[in-house]
Amino acid sequence: MESTQIGDGQEINTGEAGITAWFEALQERSDWIVYAAPDAAAGAPELSNRIWHDADLHLDASVRSPRAVAIAAWADAVTAGDLAKASDLTDKFDEFPLLLTRSLGEMRSYLRDRARPDRRTGLIASSQARRLRPFGVEMDGAFQGSVDWPRWFVDGQDEIRSSYALEVAASEFKCQGLEIDWAGLCWGCDFTWRPGGSWHAKRLSGGKWHEDSAVAYARNRYRVLLTRARHGLVIWVPDPDTATPLVDAAGLDRTADALLAAGARPLAEAA
Repeated sequence: MESTQIGDGQEINTGEAGITAWFEALQERSDWIVYAAPDAAAGAPELSNRIWHDADLHLDASVRSPRAVAIAAWADAVTAGDLAKASDLTDKFDEFPLLLTRSLGEMRSYLRDRARPDRRTGLIASSQARRLRPFGVEMDGAFQGSVDWPRWFVDGQDEIRSSYALEVAASEFKCQGLEIDWAGLCWGCDFTWRPGGSWHAKRLSGGKWHEDSAVAYARNRYRVLLTRARHGLVIWVPDPDTATPLVDAAGLDRTADALLAAGARPLAEAA
């Protein structure tokens, strides 16, 4: 007998239907036996008479983040816009540094100090953070496609193509399902905090920012990025000192304040 394990919250691109696609497929396969955690199939009442519920199937602890078993829940709260809940959750992972800076140079310096042969450091960023380019971080798809990603993930500190160089940021597509020890998340203008207290998702197209109708994908992009670090996460939110085209300085300021309210500590306090 073959089995398949599935979960939700993993869709990061259009065309990925997520767990609902499994529900649709199961309706067409009446001979399949379905086992699920009690809440897993809440969105498919039509399958209720065919599902065997087993509480042991609910995986409530992350095995990928040994120093931060609550980091996934924190990322969920942050991307859902519940900053108070996120802040409360940070009490559960005191040994996992969760830091914020407005200086890319400061973040790189901090990460370099923590790099070891057994402690990989690297930059990560959203594939839609296209206006990180003025700050020296390129997320254009053609550029990302030209990078030798296996070398980025495995080469050592003396190799400029490795993640240790802190020159190339891996998008959510490159690092989904993978982790590094110390991650530097470069926050983009594609996901910023609104004045009213919620996230604003945007996509750059034709030289202009447009509303991103696929808000769930935007949330999941940042959810993936916020959970890539094993030992510590540093978030850099750009702070342009001059007017930079298509860079929402006010939105980035609000985003930095929101992340601090969600429990991130200023990097200067940890240095």
